[in-house]
Amino acid sequence: MRASVAACIVVTSLQFGCNRPAKRESLDAGNPKPDPANLARYREAEFSRNASKIALTDLTGRVVAERRAAVRALSRIQDPLSRDLLLHALHDEDREVVAWAVFGLGQKCSGPVARETALALVARAGTLFLNKERAPSALDPFYATATALGRCATDEAEATLRSWLTVDEEMARHAALGLSVYAATRKRLDTVTLVAMLDAADKYRGFAVGVLPLSRLDELDSAVGDRLLTLAPRLLETSGEERRFVIRALVHAGTPALAMLSRIVTDDSQYRPAERAEALRVIGKLGERGQDLLGQLLQRVVRADKTPDEVWLLGADYSVLMELLSQLRSVDSKSRDYLAKVAKLPNPQPASKATTLRLDRLRCQAASLAVADELASPLLETCAGTEGSRDQKLAYLRVLGHHRLRGKLLTRLDSLLADSDPIVRIEVYKLLLAHDEIRERADRFALALSDKSNGVVATVAEILSKRPELALKGERPHRELIETLERVARSPHPIDATELVASLIDAIGALGVLSAKPWVSDACSSLTPRIRERAEFALRRLGEPKRDCAAPTQKSQAPMRPIRDEGEVTLRFLTELGALELRLFPKSAPLACERVITLAQSGFYDGMPIHRVVPGFVVQLGDKSGDGYGGSGMPPLPDELSPISFSTGDVGMALSGSDSGSSQFFVTLGPYPQLAGDYTRVGRAGLGWDKLTVGDVIQKVELSP
Repeated sequence: MRASVAACIVVTSLQFGCNRPAKRESLDAGNPKPDPANLARYREAEFSRNASKIALTDLTGRVVAERRAAVRALSRIQDPLSRDLLLHALHDEDREVVAWAVFGLGQKCSGPVARETALALVARAGTLFLNKERAPSALDPFYATATALGRCATDEAEATLRSWLTVDEEMARHAALGLSVYAATRKRLDTVTLVAMLDAADKYRGFAVGVLPLSRLDELDSAVGDRLLTLAPRLLETSGEERRFVIRALVHAGTPALAMLSRIVTDDSQYRPAERAEALRVIGKLGERGQDLLGQLLQRVVRADKTPDEVWLLGADYSVLMELLSQLRSVDSKSRDYLAKVAKLPNPQPASKATTLRLDRLRCQAASLAVADELASPLLETCAGTEGSRDQKLAYLRVLGHHRLRGKLLTRLDSLLADSDPIVRIEVYKLLLAHDEIRERADRFALALSDKSNGVVATVAEILSKRPELALKGERPHRELIETLERVARSPHPIDATELVASLIDAIGALGVLSAKPWVSDACSSLTPRIRERAEFALRRLGEPKRDCAAPTQKSQAPMRPIRDEGEVTLRFLTELGALELRLFPKSAPLACERVITLAQSGFYDGMPIHRVVPGFVVQLGDKSGDGYGGSGMPPLPDELSPISFSTGDVGMALSGSDSGSSQFFVTLGPYPQLAGDYTRVGRAGLGWDKLTVGDVIQKVELSP
């Protein structure tokens, strides 16, 4: 009775009734087997993004598996026809069908249709609630509805999710996840919603997810922060991974939360390394008081009076120390002396390549903090075991950034622009951007646009798009730079170089390069949404204020079709730290899984460096160049999104916007539900991925049946 009343309250408040949809159990009786021809047709519709291959009768048939396959395809096609059919599928009795329909509608819930869609979702949620006691399906329609309402981000959506907070703990959980999406979209939550969230967190023991939406907001009222601080100790008592949400939200409690955050960092018996790294990131955001605390924590996190233990260096605790050093901005004399000792730590014996990599990075990071402005310090020259290593050069650049760049310093910086390591060259250009005393940089940027590294070119193009005045020579545009930019833009690029092409388009628009307008017009018909989006914006800046870069109706390439779309496939990534496993799920993301499997079989990932690690967040690889801008050279993958949250150990395809996946993938090191609906989830990772650091190498990949 309570459930029915609550549902009706939600629905009737928006002038909807609590009528049940027509039952379909009689049609599904006997669980008839699907027709392979129909399933093949739905897959073809999904791969070709063609909703006309699916008819209304496909959503009213008696075979559940067929209806599920059809509505999944529609949820990924995302065109006006698919939306109409998804609205019809909302009334299905199968909860998995409803979950896919809700998910698909939520993906495009913006603009003029947002309110209409939100009201339809609210109405269906009310009738779903009446059948809440039925056995759950593989996909949860309430979770799908909550996150879809969050994407709609209408006032009705917020009111509905707020009302769910008062029903029971399960519904409150869905509401919190939906409100986190809403908060990220609208950048605000009503005060009454904030109060209801904290009431739910107070009511349900260990309800850490209840404060997740707070971490998605930029600012909070101090009274809300005070109450969060009161609730946090009890919420942190839970041993589940979701207490990470509480740690993230503590940034809104301000400096009074520092004592609690300090305990989290130093208590390695109660808190995992990822949680401790999360706490350090929050401390780093809390101003001078936070910086003071980081200095105090330094000596409690690392010992500078003994040779580092190899087991420790190769474990997940190493990431905690590196996160602490990365968050340090200001260092007092006492901390500086201690960091100098860290910068002189000896290598353990014997020292493996992985151990040396980590210790070099640790020493050089400590050295760059210890020397302050002293560029000639021996600490910088000896922090790495190999003279002229990347870590040593990056440490030097960090110190160089504290100086005015002129004379010998500028000469030294120019020498690093010719360094063989693209990562070093990228960091040099970022440093140039931060120093306004260098007025004439156009010559350097013109040179950079001819760089062989896509990462360098994309970085400089992005800088020019944000700071177009840097392309001036005196009062006039730098002719050589403009000509180089246009030449590079017109040159052939890998078909999956989305980030590079988008950056070049942005630079052309910002600098007003009219001669490159035909090239941008060609990009306006790209199959990749982000490139079309940037082309439309650039063309409007180039004199076409009404230019619309809609998706092309005629595809220039045949749709991809996977070889396999059933069963799990296990990949073993051999590293110096041991074998790391990934289980791929072709059934849920056949195209993306097919790509990763094909690349693994071809040896593409053999010798691949890990190019991105954010402790407690992600490990990412899939770029041979190691700068994060490379791919496989194969056509970008269409997204295969689903209404499934990302938790610790999930594997997703890295993107540069919608439908831009290629070869890069990431492993999550914590719960990040906000990734759902934006990234293709392809599988699950085994243990050990949290021990990797940037520069570790995948020696070989083995495929298990």
